[in-house]
Amino acid sequence: IAEASLLAPVTAEIIGSVTAGGGVAANSRAGATAVAELIAGSAGLVDVGVTRVFALIDQTALTTASVRGGTIVAGGEVGATADTIQSAKVKTDAVSVSIAGITLSTPSARILAATRATLASSIFGVGARVTAHSANTVNADVDLFGIGGLTVGTTSALAEITAEAATEALVPLSGATFDAGAGDVLVEATAANQADAKINKHGGAAISVSILKSTATIAA
Repeated sequence: IAEASLLAPVTAEIIGSVTAGGGVAANSRAGATAVAELIAGSAGLVDVGVTRVFALIDQTALTTASVRGGTIVAGGEVGATADTIQSAKVKTDAVSVSIAGITLSTPSARILAATRATLASSIFGVGARVTAHSANTVNADVDLFGIGGLTVGTTSALAEITAEAATEALVPLSGATFDAGAGDVLVEATAANQADAKINKHGGAAISVSILKSTATIAA
């Protein structure tokens, strides 16, 4: 088993009423990287079974900035900003210089963690800014090298950014007063997502491979 998991959230919150002569803001920024790497090598007869190889940034590792639960009276801008850069990578190498039988079951790189900025309080200020920006990258790479006989069974190679990894800038007024005075109001959400799944064969000898699926998915 080779695994790397990130589960811890990054949170900035203002809960309750605030009066300030200047601006009021909750800002949350995170950089998360999960890497799982497995190298299986053989100089003779070997039979290796690996049940799990995965890199995961889980749903609980979300990045949030929120202003809620009260009234904000500010002499400047009221804001909430959430920014993330997240990367999950799995790399598996199967190398043989003789005879090897290796099974890699479901190498997967997945990002499920959301990026969310929320302004839910009543505000009286000069302008408001709610922004959420994310850059998510997932890579699942399988490399097979054969100098002698190599038999590899790979059930799937998965690179996935799930729907839970949404990037959201929210202003749920629900009866709250939103008075930005003479200032500007900006609500913005941007995301740059990339998913890549690859399986490569190299070598000058027999390589027998059974691959059921190689998948790259972005659902966010």
